[in-house]
Amino acid sequence: MHVLAPVKLFEDLSDQELSALHHLAFPIKVEKSDYVFREDSLGHQIYVILEGRVEILIERPAYQMEPLTLAVLEANEIFGEFSLFDDYARSASAVAAETSYLLEFHKTDLLEFFDKNSRIGMIVMRNLGKILCERLRQTDTQIKGAVW
Repeated sequence: MHVLAPVKLFEDLSDQELSALHHLAFPIKVEKSDYVFREDSLGHQIYVILEGRVEILIERPAYQMEPLTLAVLEANEIFGEFSLFDDYARSASAVAAETSYLLEFHKTDLLEFFDKNSRIGMIVMRNLGKILCERLRQTDTQIKGAVW
């Protein structure tokens, strides 16, 4: 089985298609407590967690305590996906909760690849839509729980 096969973003792709995508990725090792990126920084990368855990958090003003953790992501999950759609600054920070091994994909590389391989691009974007919907539903549930 290909290393990318368990990643929801790449569901329904063949091993050959996964290998082609894998060639676009840069492997990264992030030590515990190190930032992958910071809130409000510019970024054009999307990340896949191969091993480890990454916290997605919002920094709060100094007079407030700890940063607010929005999610803790684990192996085979993705983050930084907004960068595929816009050129705005990061909406949150990503910090390694433990030593983590990631794959970094650059926006321009992916989009050029999708232009040349439209079937793969369509599948990945469809999967990304599903992931974003799932996360939005989870957020809705959290907000309902906080309000009611």
